[in-house]
Amino acid sequence: MKFNYYLVGSGWARLDIELNDQKFEYWDSLSMGGSLYELLEGILVVLEVKTDFQIADLCDYIDKNKLTWVIDEEASTVELIFEVNKQKDKALLKIIQHCKNDECVFNGKIEFNEFLNDIVNSCDIMLNKYGIIGYHANGLHCGDFPLAYYLILKNYLIKEKPLSMETINEKFSNNDKPDYLLKTNLDKELYLIKLSC
Repeated sequence: MKFNYYLVGSGWARLDIELNDQKFEYWDSLSMGGSLYELLEGILVVLEVKTDFQIADLCDYIDKNKLTWVIDEEASTVELIFEVNKQKDKALLKIIQHCKNDECVFNGKIEFNEFLNDIVNSCDIMLNKYGIIGYHANGLHCGDFPLAYYLILKNYLIKEKPLSMETINEKFSNNDKPDYLLKTNLDKELYLIKLSC
């Protein structure tokens, strides 16, 4: 099994999938929305790790055991539907192509952790190759690299868990009451970016 997501030109990314003896190639129009952002956010919801970092679920419509990722190829769309088991290590994957007719081109089990590693590896490669601003420019300014979600997912996959959320008590001059703010360690975040999975 292999999932590889990468930039292929200004405004386009490509997803190459190898499952058993089948190969699929999909072109993702970055100008149609934040596909990578939506994927990473959905993964974090399914893994139930967003609460560790005090990030609210912006996508309440996501089933905690089911993730649907839609790739917009402009003339058609492709849905990748992952139904994840309770242990979060395996998933039933359906790939449905929507063009003139809806066609399920794959329906089978995958190793979910292997998929997660492939996605983080794809993100690592894009960040190292283009940088954060370069990713933004290559995406035709349609969205930033989903850095926070990428770091949280990468932290989840690493056994030592270098990142954690801390609460700090700040007192602002215009307010007598202290306010509680959240922080992570920037050095540890930079360490995670440079670390290969």
